[in-house]
Amino acid sequence: IAKLLARPDHSPLEVLRAHADQLRARVEAETRLCERLEAVAARLERADSVSLSDLLETIQEINKMDKFEKYYTPEQLETLARRGEALGEDGMQKAQQDWTDLIAAVQQAVQDGVDPKSEQGRSLAARWDALIEAFTGGDPGIRQSLARMYQAEPNVAADHGYRPDLALSGFIDAARNSG
Repeated sequence: IAKLLARPDHSPLEVLRAHADQLRARVEAETRLCERLEAVAARLERADSVSLSDLLETIQEINKMDKFEKYYTPEQLETLARRGEALGEDGMQKAQQDWTDLIAAVQQAVQDGVDPKSEQGRSLAARWDALIEAFTGGDPGIRQSLARMYQAEPNVAADHGYRPDLALSGFIDAARNSG
């Protein structure tokens, strides 16, 4: 705050409003975390017994949501939640399997020395883009949030079966740019 107040292009009123906005965002995040914890506690209360693995899985879920909230707006998270509900559990599992299969296919293509500009390379890139499109629903803001999150949080990508790999991303980029 002191640094901002010392800058001639910022007024004290702007600084106070910016600080209040940051506090509101923090309160909202803490409220969401509290709601999640209460939901987990209620779920655990309903269970006859709670295993250590159930508790750890729940903690991992909370950590994932915290990461998502850092990169997506509340509106984007709501949109993604609706899309997930529409897909259902089977659809979500299929999408995850589609990514796993595609990543394996791209890795194999890279190992086999497939030319990214070839029909096979362009086909793999098209499948990659189609899966991203399916996740984002074509929303450029969600796509940007996804890219920022995967760049800053490689473990999130790994949780979804993808370890950022320059060879893979270079292959996909070259295939995209060729056609």
